[in-house]
Amino acid sequence: MNKRVLKKTGYLILVIALQMCLPSLVMGDIPSDKTWKLVWGDEFNGTGIDPLKWEVLEEGPNDLGKGWPKGYRRKDNVYLDGKGNAVIRFSRDKHGNLIVGGMKSRVGFLYGYFEARLKLTTQPGWWAAFWLYREGRGANPFLNGLEIDIFEDFFRKSRKQNIVQEALHVGVPSAYAKSFTNITRVDNWDAFHVFGLKWTPLEYIFYIDGVEVLRWGKEQAVTTQPCQVWLSSSTGSVKRANFTGDYRDAVLPDYYVIDYVRVYKKDNGDKKKPSVVITSPVDSGPRSVKEGDSVTIEVSAEDVDGDIREVYLFDNGYLLETRTGPPYRFKVTFNNDYYSKTDYMKPANLRGVTSLLTEHVFVAMAKDNDGLVGFSGPREFYVESTIPSRPYRGRAQSIPGRIELPYFDEGGQGVAYYDTDRKNTGAAKTGFRVNEGVDTNGRGIGWIYDGEWLKYTVDIKQGGRYTVTVPFASPEGGEKGIRLEVDGRFVADIMMKGVTGGWSKWTTVTRRGVVLPSGRHVLTVWIVNGFFNLKYMDFRLEK
Repeated sequence: MNKRVLKKTGYLILVIALQMCLPSLVMGDIPSDKTWKLVWGDEFNGTGIDPLKWEVLEEGPNDLGKGWPKGYRRKDNVYLDGKGNAVIRFSRDKHGNLIVGGMKSRVGFLYGYFEARLKLTTQPGWWAAFWLYREGRGANPFLNGLEIDIFEDFFRKSRKQNIVQEALHVGVPSAYAKSFTNITRVDNWDAFHVFGLKWTPLEYIFYIDGVEVLRWGKEQAVTTQPCQVWLSSSTGSVKRANFTGDYRDAVLPDYYVIDYVRVYKKDNGDKKKPSVVITSPVDSGPRSVKEGDSVTIEVSAEDVDGDIREVYLFDNGYLLETRTGPPYRFKVTFNNDYYSKTDYMKPANLRGVTSLLTEHVFVAMAKDNDGLVGFSGPREFYVESTIPSRPYRGRAQSIPGRIELPYFDEGGQGVAYYDTDRKNTGAAKTGFRVNEGVDTNGRGIGWIYDGEWLKYTVDIKQGGRYTVTVPFASPEGGEKGIRLEVDGRFVADIMMKGVTGGWSKWTTVTRRGVVLPSGRHVLTVWIVNGFFNLKYMDFRLEK
């Protein structure tokens, strides 16, 4: 019997043992101080990628920059080799385009031990990764999730060193985005290696070949949302060549070979994790506050079979405060003086918090004497500037009628709008509002990300119920849209689901029964999840 058959047979015995609920099984390179159960995996036997487990990616063309060919992810470059391995290939097609591949799990997982045995890539012009990525399109770790890179191997190409990068990307892109990175040396690069991650509510522990190489925790960031498993590769580009190397130096094809991937869940037996509830403020949906305002958050934490040791309050994934005993009451003030004393404002390796004038999503967590952690549902706030915005060119837009979205108020970043970056990417050809941050060409708004917002001074000629019509364009899936407020009061969510077919192919979404008061007001448009384009909003008074 050959080695491959022995490995597969051993794995089958392990699965049978797990199904019989045998206690205290320690499997492979899983940390030996815990008991775990296999819940998902793929040994990559057979003749094709299992479509029930994986979505194989098909993307492109991607513009890689001047002097570089186009880049694609193609399904043909992801396959099984018949020897128990999945293979992701880096190659060029007959037109000279750069072709890579990738796949992601059909299901997501919240916490666990994630492990893959694989061979790293060697040639410049691309890189491979084993990583976890949020299921939702938004950036908030308590509403959508985050990104955990168990490894990326691009530094082998640029630094000519046998090192991989681990990373934790939080809130990207948003006003609270941070990226934590680390590099680890890998000996015997061309051999198979086992990469693992133990992910708990408060900790991320990285392993290579069974040895712990990195530990991050609640001092970096946490999430309460599941992530999908990704095995993928990406091409380099003109901008990325400084860390991926140049494809013209590559000997192709090159291969990313994966022997197996497995996901385990911790078995806590009869032990119960704490029950955690934010009792005040009550969950009444998102609410707006002004910069400098305070809110008191009260938490109830109970443990039926143990003692509560610590209760934590997090905002957008970052730790604000810790309590070791009741009452679990936290007073949060939305200003730099308060936040500068917390982990929220602590710097990371890359990126960093740029503004408090954005969404703030609070979650409480509690840890008991067994080390088990429970968490609450979210509470959402939007923080606005105390400085008033001004109508665009001194003229308020009118309702009933059409609100042209590129004509947002004047006042700049944090007053009239919040944009993830400070450059108007859409103004390159038209020069429209070129010195402001909103990405607009004067006809529409693009490059829209979760947590951004815009303000419009409006004259509402008659109060009453309105039908609001909004065109959206997006090739990205999932639910996304806008939230409307008038003078800081919530009035409506206008959401779309699925894709429209492209960034310039439009689908109209209609919301009826939107109640508006008469007179001059400030209408705020909050972006929910992002990754779409906008043009205008039509308001029609209902009879």
